[in-house]
Amino acid sequence: MKVLRLIGLILVGQLVLSHTASAAITSAATESATTESATTADIFSKAKNSYVERIESQPPVGSVDQDFAGFLLPQHFSGVELSRIELSQGHNPTLRNIAAGIVAHSDRSQPVTTKANPNVSPTVAHAATKALATADSQAREVFQAPSTSSIDKEFARLMDAHHLRAIAYAQAEIDYGKDSHLIKMAHSILENQIKQHDVMVPLTR
Repeated sequence: MKVLRLIGLILVGQLVLSHTASAAITSAATESATTESATTADIFSKAKNSYVERIESQPPVGSVDQDFAGFLLPQHFSGVELSRIELSQGHNPTLRNIAAGIVAHSDRSQPVTTKANPNVSPTVAHAATKALATADSQAREVFQAPSTSSIDKEFARLMDAHHLRAIAYAQAEIDYGKDSHLIKMAHSILENQIKQHDVMVPLTR
């Protein structure tokens, strides 16, 4: 009987130790994931907040060429800011190539202007403002959402939203703008951003 009781105590002890070890491993894994997520959030926090501030500081007013011209420089600054994070801490070669291409043009620091007449018909102003305001709202929602736990996935998620906003602005310029130079730029942006969007979408999952 004593032997059986001793064996029973040993088995109970082993079960307790096994459960404790399993709980410790689960706790450590959860803590690690939480720390990684918090770190990613901290890393991208400034860039995310800056982008939202840029959106809110320059809402579209319906003068299509002026809206597009004013959008370009702040948009580029945000792209460079995000790309530098990816280049310093990301690992995905495809995303790093995209980031490197954006940073390579970081010398584009001059404001874009237009001499086009800012006066447009109320119909055009309404349609353009609605399209751009929708794009701004969608980008703001992505940038204000919680960060993922991966530098690469977070960069892809944010940069894709950044590109979708650029696509919307470029399309509005093509559809409603008058400045031939800006319309040419819009076509170039549209082609480039759509290609990169198609590459990044699978990497956000």
